Amino acid sequence: MDDSKTLAVRLLQKGYSPEAVRKALHEKGYPESAVEKALEELGFPKPAEKAAEPPEIKKTLEAKKSPEGEFFKTGVAGFDNLLEKGIPRGITILVSGSAGTGKTLFCLNAMSNLSKQGFQCLYISLEESEDRLRKHMDDMGLENSGIAIVRVDPFRISRSVEALQIKAEGRLLAKLEDVVEIIPKGLKPDFIFIDSITAIAAAFAGREVNYRVYIEQLFKYLEQIKATTFLISETTDAPRKLSPTGVEEFLADGIIVVYHIQNRMSRERVIEILKMRGAKHKEKLVPFEITSTGVVVHPDQEVFAEFDK
Repeated sequence: MDDSKTLAVRLLQKGYSPEAVRKALHEKGYPESAVEKALEELGFPKPAEKAAEPPEIKKTLEAKKSPEGEFFKTGVAGFDNLLEKGIPRGITILVSGSAGTGKTLFCLNAMSNLSKQGFQCLYISLEESEDRLRKHMDDMGLENSGIAIVRVDPFRISRSVEALQIKAEGRLLAKLEDVVEIIPKGLKPDFIFIDSITAIAAAFAGREVNYRVYIEQLFKYLEQIKATTFLISETTDAPRKLSPTGVEEFLADGIIVVYHIQNRMSRERVIEILKMRGAKHKEKLVPFEITSTGVVVHPDQEVFAEFDK
């Protein structure tokens, strides 16, 4: 094992994120080619270059001000210790990870805790039924009696968008709330959880332009109603991009990534806060587990494991 790869392994074992390892190796004077080769062999290929933001997305980002003022705690055991003050209210957070990593359970746990704090919470499911989601919460002993859970057909969304799409101009003829009633009438949630945008993208298969239009409108809509939103996105292990198209990453204020990595003869769940606009947070990978009482994050433990190649 060459020196750059050896050092990369040591830093990863100490809990450094892949980006922090890249920075440390560059500061040590290792050439970029050696750094990228070492990280790719360890299962951390260089992320694909992000395309320049489309004009409409750039305009949205410029119009969005950095969240200020109130912060909130998720109440997920150990997770809030990764943040100095908490997560800013009113922002949109992408929760990314491969199948079975615990994305949905993490969000259900946070939602239950926020509901107990007196916040009105809405869970919009595009895949699992309400009964199944409530059973997940019951299995972890999470309170869910005061939580609204609705199921939306993602193909209904795609059909509605296509019916109202002006192909020449690439914009919607109607407001988003006219395209699909994503929030039940009379409900003004403080927190919204959407599970998942991957299901929405699948409903737009072969029509990526329409999907991008919808997603941009969705982010604008969520910003207008001033709710704090968690968007779940399913990816591959050690993903090159954290959302269906990469556009979502430009628009999201925060990104939380969960992994299921190989650790000798078993797998270990790991979580990191990749970014969180307006909030100081620790930049490292930490382990977590799913217990009979909910998700438990271990912010002070080191991760002694490598991603699959």
